[in-house]
Amino acid sequence: MWCADIIYIRPANGFVYVTAVMDRYSRYVRARLGSVGDHEEGFCVSALESALRRHGRPEIFNTDQGSQYTGEAFTGVRKDAAEVYYGNALLALSV
Repeated sequence: MWCADIIYIRPANGFVYVTAVMDRYSRYVRARLGSVGDHEEGFCVSALESALRRHGRPEIFNTDQGSQYTGEAFTGVRKDAAEVYYGNALLALSV
């Protein structure tokens, strides 16, 4: 089972967003990616694509219901990769 989440960091001049895709059982981060000022789904899609390329397909994928994970681009990539469960994401990123 993989899970994903997004966090923001607020330096003095804006926002930095970081997304991670993690294997829930091994706790291994399969992919992570940052974005400056843009928290749209594009960089979340890139992180998922990277994880799929490098580590194959998970059986289950869990995220929260944020727009980054429910948009057409992300669900288009994810729908062929795994069965998805929305709810409280099992991965809670913290700084």
